Amino acid sequence: MPDAISRCAVFAERFALLRQQYANDCINTLEELAGCVLGVGEDVPRAALENLRARLHQLAGSGGSFGYPELSKEARALETMAIDWLKSDAAPPQAQWEEWKSSLLALRQTLLSSPTPLADMLE
Repeated sequence: MPDAISRCAVFAERFALLRQQYANDCINTLEELAGCVLGVGEDVPRAALENLRARLHQLAGSGGSFGYPELSKEARALETMAIDWLKSDAAPPQAQWEEWKSSLLALRQTLLSSPTPLADMLE
């Protein structure tokens, strides 16, 4: 039995390290995404919107695996809106774009307010 317990402890330690690395990578990704949208009006270039959509897709797909289901949920909602805009081939309405940008910028807080003391992990 001690072997099973020690293996679980080793797994928990390794997963905590992976989760920490994921969180650090997410913070960097979210900062990059924020840089892509700050100062951009609703006339966002299609290529930029596609890049944002792809990056949000990655966050939506991976967040839950690392214990961040809210991050996944919110990133998926933003991705869906981007897909709708891309399909319509029209610029997003100004009010929707501004709300979308605010939601994107709020993803960082979603990550930081997760049940795990992420703020401690990032220091």
